[in-house]
Amino acid sequence: MRLRAGLGALVAALVVAGCGGGDPPRSSVVPGRVFDVYTSLPFQGDLAARADDVYAAERLALAEAGSRAGRFRVKLVPLDDSTLDAGRWDPNQVIANARRATQDPHTIAYIGELDTGASAVSIPVLDQKGILQVSPADGLAGLTRKEGATRGEPEKYYPDPRRNFVRVAPPDNRQAAAVAAYMKELGVTRLYVVNDGGGYGVAMAGSVVVDAAQLGIGVVANDTVTAQGADYSGAARRILRSAPDAVFYGGTVQDQAQALWTGLHALAPSLKLFAPSALARPAFYDQLGAAAASTRLVDPSIPPRDRSQTYRSFVDRFRGAFHHAPDPYAAYGYEAMRVVLGAMRRAGRHANIRRRVISRAFGLRRADSVVGPYSIGPEGDATLRSFGAYRVRRGRLVFDRLLTPLGA
Repeated sequence: MRLRAGLGALVAALVVAGCGGGDPPRSSVVPGRVFDVYTSLPFQGDLAARADDVYAAERLALAEAGSRAGRFRVKLVPLDDSTLDAGRWDPNQVIANARRATQDPHTIAYIGELDTGASAVSIPVLDQKGILQVSPADGLAGLTRKEGATRGEPEKYYPDPRRNFVRVAPPDNRQAAAVAAYMKELGVTRLYVVNDGGGYGVAMAGSVVVDAAQLGIGVVANDTVTAQGADYSGAARRILRSAPDAVFYGGTVQDQAQALWTGLHALAPSLKLFAPSALARPAFYDQLGAAAASTRLVDPSIPPRDRSQTYRSFVDRFRGAFHHAPDPYAAYGYEAMRVVLGAMRRAGRHANIRRRVISRAFGLRRADSVVGPYSIGPEGDATLRSFGAYRVRRGRLVFDRLLTPLGA
């Protein structure tokens, strides 16, 4: 299923369902002194190992805080947002996870989702009940902002206009600016942009078109391309008739983009092929064959050598606790838990009031976090701007350079 296919209908149904039976209370008070934080992660499929490390990092952050925020004790409850059949996050499972959190009177916050676009399903459920949601890495721009969004975003996700959602990883409109900067550094002059027709792909492709043009890169097309039985040969020939020196694809692993990659590379081996973080996963880059040599990906994960001493210390503590080096995304999980605990501490004796905790997440500042200094802005985005640029070698991502675009 294409990413976000049918999500608009799901979101609309959730909002309508939430409107019956009267409005939810404006300031839900969590009883007692022991609160639950749910974390929703894809523990099955090609991101299972990453999910395990993100969960481990969340536990580490909580343990280092003594499992407390002020006078309140905090428990972390894991939920799987994937299914064995899908091999990835599943919208119905995400809904079930969010609803479970809302049905627990002791819930104070929810950490999720990890995958791009998955939070579009859980936000409306949690927003209706006034529960703080912190995403480690869902970069879908339209969850928080107009820039890089599609029609109706972000308002359609928030049945209560007071937002409940913040995230640690930077939004995709900043990633698009990083992609364009990467292209400029590599000398791209004629760019063919492809999108998969889905909400994520269209938004990402549109942002890349704008950012590339602003850098003086000639954009020859922004074309919607879908597979005919996973056959992209006709699309590849059409793209190459425009004589581009690079192609950017806005889409997801579910669209079998590796078939387009291999077709383009077979016809034009020198063509540079760019893709966003939604494709920076083994289900895509491990299937590229010879086309891997022409592939560049951009992702918010950055290797330890380009991180601060604070991050390297986190890696040492993680290794000591779990006996292996963390996945790069584990840092975002660690920081997501720190955001929850920080919001609760800022709420002080009112940390048992859900809306008070939400309000204290916005404006939170972290001067020395494991992912670098940042604050949470009024839209819910962290001010982080750096991305890693990667090549593919022997079925693995290899760091190329650090990208920090300005003005995104």
